Formats: sequence, structure tokens, C-alpha cells
Amino acid sequence: MMASFNSLPSVILMTRYFLLLVAFCVYLDAVGSDGKTGKTADFQSPDALVQKYIQKANELKLYESKHWLNLLHFRGKKSEITDKKFFYSPAGNRDPKAELEATIREFYRPIEAVKVPSYLKEIVANAKKIQGEHRTKIPQRSANKADYHAICRFGARFDYLDGALHFEGLPKNPCKEFTDMFAYIDPKSASIVFPSSFMGSPASMFGHTFLLLNSSFDSKLLAHAVDFAAQVDISKENPLVYMTKGLLGGYDGFYAIAPYYDKLKEYSDTENRDIYEFGLNLSEEEVKKMYRHIWELRDIGIEYFYFDKNCSYNMLWLLEIAREGVDLHQYFIYQVNPPETIFAMNNEGLIAGQEYRPSKWSKITAYEKKLRHHALFEVKKISQGVKEPQSIFSEDMPHKEKQAVLEASAEMAEYRYIKNKMPLPEYLKTAHQIALARSFLGKGEALVFDPDTFLQGNQGTRMMPYAFIKNGKFASGFEFRLAYHDITDNDVGYLKGMQIEFLKGSFYLDGTQSSVFQLQEAKIFSVASYGMMSYLFHPITYRFNTGFDRSFWEDRPVYYAALGGGASYAVNDYLYMYYVLEPIFYVLRSSRVALGNSLGMVASNARLKLTIEYSNRVYGRIIGHILDASFSVQIVHNLALFVNNQSYFFNDRATRQQNAMGLRIYF
Repeated sequence: MMASFNSLPSVILMTRYFLLLVAFCVYLDAVGSDGKTGKTADFQSPDALVQKYIQKANELKLYESKHWLNLLHFRGKKSEITDKKFFYSPAGNRDPKAELEATIREFYRPIEAVKVPSYLKEIVANAKKIQGEHRTKIPQRSANKADYHAICRFGARFDYLDGALHFEGLPKNPCKEFTDMFAYIDPKSASIVFPSSFMGSPASMFGHTFLLLNSSFDSKLLAHAVDFAAQVDISKENPLVYMTKGLLGGYDGFYAIAPYYDKLKEYSDTENRDIYEFGLNLSEEEVKKMYRHIWELRDIGIEYFYFDKNCSYNMLWLLEIAREGVDLHQYFIYQVNPPETIFAMNNEGLIAGQEYRPSKWSKITAYEKKLRHHALFEVKKISQGVKEPQSIFSEDMPHKEKQAVLEASAEMAEYRYIKNKMPLPEYLKTAHQIALARSFLGKGEALVFDPDTFLQGNQGTRMMPYAFIKNGKFASGFEFRLAYHDITDNDVGYLKGMQIEFLKGSFYLDGTQSSVFQLQEAKIFSVASYGMMSYLFHPITYRFNTGFDRSFWEDRPVYYAALGGGASYAVNDYLYMYYVLEPIFYVLRSSRVALGNSLGMVASNARLKLTIEYSNRVYGRIIGHILDASFSVQIVHNLALFVNNQSYFFNDRATRQQNAMGLRIYF
């Protein structure tokens, strides 16, 4: 019988269920693809929606907003990016409004209509080939149309415009490639990493900066680094060609993401550069916003210029995207060097702390200071594999010193292997034996480092008003240096014994010459490395200078170029001495060559610095003697009092004496 279905209550109940189902379907119809509700979304065509949101964006003048201009890397009236892959509009790198309208159109392009470029298909094919040869858990690149759609490809643009316009009726797109890689990188916080100066490469003399994306893992070694670098193999490129093309923008630079431990191996171990990590007080959402923009910059070539549009400069864009209202570019007009970007970040309130990672060279040097001469002898022999590590057990030395000897030997053996002074099989055998011997001696004391920070040091640009007495006559002068540091500057925050100067000019007003400014010195470029010799290390001291000065026997500005080498020795933590032999090429009416012998001494602490250099120069039959002494006192941060004396003696020429006192102002 069907009585139960024919009864009136059952009919009423079924009717209610039916009406509820209809209402639920109507609600689902009104929900947009992005989960937002809208009354008219499904009743408008994609073209109509595009026109609607373009009109709304233009009414709000979003194309004039600083954030939109930052997303396009606009400086002035055009973008610093010329790569056509970064723009949808042909005029996108000059017209932010045209690019905004073109981007909105692309958001509404059907996924099946997306065209994947051939370069990306080739990248994906090569990646799959590598993946087939080596198993990896890293998410692979995708050539799927959905992943190349504008919503996924330009996620930072989409988030900004969607937040202002509230898009409806968009194509449904999970953005799988982005989602998988974001989960793999897992960015939670960020730091700026500064590897210190590396005198072995012209590209690294000013240091370097890159971004560190910290994950939820406790160890930073599992984090990922975001770097910007010129696409060039420095080891294969001619140094002169590299410098020329780097200065003139002859290379393209690219952003890249790599495991942080690879970067540490490159900078800290291979190049022996100390590493400073400056934590950034960005929220997790700001870090996520920054990562979306990093994603947009994949495969995008950007002109690389060594002195301004370099690795550090291109990190500034990422931070300005992360936190709206921050303006880091305002601090840089004509040049950008890595330490100065750290100062700019600190001025904008982004720096939240510092961590220090000593290089292998710094670790070994620290052990050198702890160990006696006999112990260092043991370190050298054990690290070379000449002496068995277990032999240290029978040595007459304190237990802690034995521990330090084996620890230093392990570091030194690895250093020798990195520098190709020990083959891999021999290194592995030596390292294993040292580790085994060390395991019998129990827990030791960790090395303690108390490094300076660049935030405590002076900035690189320097000017100095000074009073000047020359041969008993008073004058006033002014000096300006574009960058960066010399051995008479305070060493806090800088590598001791390192000098890099670029474009320094010194002028004085000579009252005896109708109040005309006279050129005292115009240094074009100067680089010096006074690497201190020790029992375990024997670096070569070298220096190169070129420009105009008055060190010739005639008292007038003369062009010169000098390149010399020698040795330096650290007496203690506060004093080092050096000797340099250098030929000096002069050009006046005719070319002249002088041979110079220079002996110098540098003594300093956190506030005071004394430098004295005596030079003997042979100009053919004329012999010159030059004594240059300077003393500086750090008054406060970025301000120092400087006193200098220069005395010139020539066997058949007039003697010159000049003294100067001034205030060095750093900025």
C-alpha cells in the first residue's frame, strides 16, 4: 500500500524539502568563483565585467598608487624592467594605466585561451629530465595553462587589485604550482643577509646582500635565500670585460631562490666571508605578500649596473612591496653599495636584530689567538695529514688545549680542502681521524665572537671641511668621497686592513693665488688589502691607486697609477704593520716611473686611530722621502675629528710641509 505517501503530512514535508533545495541552489548560483557573493556576477559577461572593473580602477586612479607603481618597478616615468615578459601591454613599462587595464583583461581570460611561451616549455622539459636523473622533493616547474594564467602568474598584482576592486565571476583556478611551491618554501619571516667584503673578486669588494625567507623549521639552514645577481660566470669572464660591462649595464640580472646552506657554503666557506643576518620585523602576511612578488619576477631579466642597479638595490623593491609606506629608494641617488642599504632599512624601522656567522677563516683565526706556538704547530701537521690526531693525547698540554687543537685541525683541514690544497679522499680520511680522536676528549668550550655591526659603524660617503697649513701659510679646504672606506677611517663595522675608495676629491682655498681653489688630491679609485700574516695563514698584501695628487717632486697635481704588493703582520688586536713595494707611474709633461718602498703602522681601538706611513721613492736620480701621519677620534656615530701631517723631502728640491685638521662627516 502507498498510504504513507498519500497522506497529507507527507506531502507537506516533501514540499518543504523541495523548496529548501531550490533555495540552496539559488544561493550557490549567486556565489562567485572566488567565494564572494554578488547579485549580478552571473548575469554579466566576462567582457562586461572587465569594463566594469577597468572603469572602477580608473575612477580610483589605482594606476597612480605607489603600490601599483612599485609592483611594476616604476622609477620616474618608466619601469626599470624592460623585459616584455613582465608586461601584458606593449606600453606597460611606460604606461602604468595601460598595464593595469591589460592585467584586468588577463584576469578574465579563459584558462583554455592562455598561451604558454616556448621558453617555459623548454625550462619544464629540462627540469623533468633532471628530475628523472635525480630524485627530488622540490616541486617542479609547470607549463600548464592554468599555472601560467594571470591570476597565478601575477599573484601580487591580483591580491592588490582584488583588495581594491573585489572581483567577481573570475575563472576558477587553484594555482597548483604556486600553492605547492609556497608550501615547500613555507615563508614565515624574513632577514637580510650581508656577506662581508671579499677582496678576491672585484664584484664583491663592497660586500653583498640577499633576502632570507625563514620557514617554520627551527634551523635556518633549511630556509631559502632570494638573491639577485648578474647572469655571468665570473671565473670564465675576463676581469676587465666584466668590470666594463658591469659598469655600463652589459649584463641582465635575475632573481633566484636557493637553499640557504648553499649560500653559506659559497660565501662563508669558499670565499671566507663573515655573514651578518639582520632580522626584519615583517609580519607573516607581509612576508607572504613579498613572496608573491618574488614569484612574479621569475625568469624576468633586469639590467644590472655594478654601482647602482645591483644586487642590493634590487632587494629594496621586495621590501617596499612587503610593507606599504616604506621608501628605501629615497636614500639613493647616484650609487648603491650593500652596507648603505642596511642603514636605509634601519632608518625605515625594518631591522629587528642581528646574528653573526663567522667564516671558516675567522674561526681558525680565533683558535690561533687561543693557542700557543707549539699547539699551532700541532694544528698545522694534523690538518695536513702529516701527523696522527691521536698523537695529541701524549702531548704535555692542558686538556682544553688538546680539545682546541683537534677542533682547529678539523677546521683547517676543511679549509685546505675547500682551497684545493687537499684531495677529497685524503680530506675525508683526515677529517674522520680527527673527529674520532676528538670524540675521546669530551665536551669543549665553544668559540665566543663579539662582532661589530655595520649599524654601529660609519656610513660610506664622507665629506670633510678642514683648515690647512702649507709651508707656514694658512688655507681652508673641503674634501668629499663618494665611497666607501680607507685605513684612516674607524674600523668598527668594517673588515680591518681593507680599503676601497671611489671618487674622492680634496680642494683648498689658497690666499696667495688670488683666492682660487687648488686641487690637493683627486682619487679615482683605490683598493687595498692588508691581510695579516700568521702562523697558519700567509695572505699577500696588495694595493692599487690611481688619480691625481701632489706626491711627485713638483708641487702640482700629477696623474699617477700605482700597483704594489707586500706583507702585513698583526702585532696584536690593536696594532698591525705592513710593507709594500710598488712601482708608481706618473704623467706630467712626459711619463715618469718611480719605485716606492712603503712601511706603515696602524693602531686603533673602538674610538681612536693612528696611521703612520713612511715611503722612500726613487725618481731616477732624485730620491724622495714622504712621511704621512694621521690621527682620528670618533666623536659620535658618523662624526670624527681628523688630523693629518704630510712631509715631503727631496735631495735637490724644496721640502714641503702640510698639516690639516677637519671634521669628517659620514652619511
